[in-house]
Amino acid sequence: VCKHAFSFSPVYADNAPSRLPFQEFLVGIAMKACHVLQFFLRLSFVLSVWLLIIPFITFWLWRLAFVRSLGEARKLFLSRISAALILTDCLHGFLLSASIVFIFLGATSLRDYFRHLRELGGQDADREDDADRQGARAVRRPGPGNRIQAGAGNVDDAPGGQGIAGAGQIIMRNAENVAAQLELQAARLEARVEQMFDGLDDADGAEDVPFDELVGMQGPVFHLVENAIT
Repeated sequence: VCKHAFSFSPVYADNAPSRLPFQEFLVGIAMKACHVLQFFLRLSFVLSVWLLIIPFITFWLWRLAFVRSLGEARKLFLSRISAALILTDCLHGFLLSASIVFIFLGATSLRDYFRHLRELGGQDADREDDADRQGARAVRRPGPGNRIQAGAGNVDDAPGGQGIAGAGQIIMRNAENVAAQLELQAARLEARVEQMFDGLDDADGAEDVPFDELVGMQGPVFHLVENAIT
């Protein structure tokens, strides 16, 4: 730093021996071996859970859903007790589990898309409301030309004009009623969609979990079992 070279050297306690005792060396090697063995045992357990147990159970749940009787399910299960068939079932279950995960991700993306459309629809509705208010103000303030034409008309045409105006008001009321009913139906549909994706919203509010803890490499084994069951 600023052309100055720093040098570092380890600092030991005053009563530290000049050489590491052989007993402590063996203890350190044994502790390292235990940590490595524990890591590989945990890795083997995690891989067996996610690549063998979960796919196997998922595939057989899918297969047993189409079985008509308990005897047929027992006969089907006993006919596939072999290493090759079990590995085949695990492969099929892994593909089925991957499809379930992709469907879940697609549902999440679809939820976000609906939310984006709802936000855009709310902005468009606000603009339309502003335009309707401005149009209503313009209609309530007729210009001088309109008053002159209305005064120059025949008196006999007044009842017909009133009838047309009344029909126009009825049409406007019907249109407003239809719009209110459509808005109510849209609100109900939106409420149903929100109920469908309440669980996904709760998942979004949760804290982000590291990947190694999610798959079970870190943390208690109970979390691995809980995530696998989920």
